[in-house]
Amino acid sequence: MEQEQRRRAAKLGAPDRRKKFAALIVRDGDFCHYCERELDDDCRSLDHVIPRSRGGVNALFNLVLACKRCNNLRGDMDYDEFVEMRSWIAKGRQKRLTYKPFEGLAGVTLV
Repeated sequence: MEQEQRRRAAKLGAPDRRKKFAALIVRDGDFCHYCERELDDDCRSLDHVIPRSRGGVNALFNLVLACKRCNNLRGDMDYDEFVEMRSWIAKGRQKRLTYKPFEGLAGVTLV
């Protein structure tokens, strides 16, 4: 069933998962959006800013890179709820979380 969905998506021109990861790395760098850890292939995951269970879409403007730990911890929590709760995740780190979905994607093509 999953292969059938991927084939349909490919026919419609939808970018595959690797292309989304590559575009997000260009946009956000290869760091977890929440705890700022540098990501490697084993712990990198896509996180939906508006969870799909709450009506979010699977498009680049609704995605950020996150480590699997933060992604699992967030679950289907609202973005703002999790950002408030995350203060204990990134103890001592000064980065303010900013969500800029279109910044840095000017030259990225997903075809």
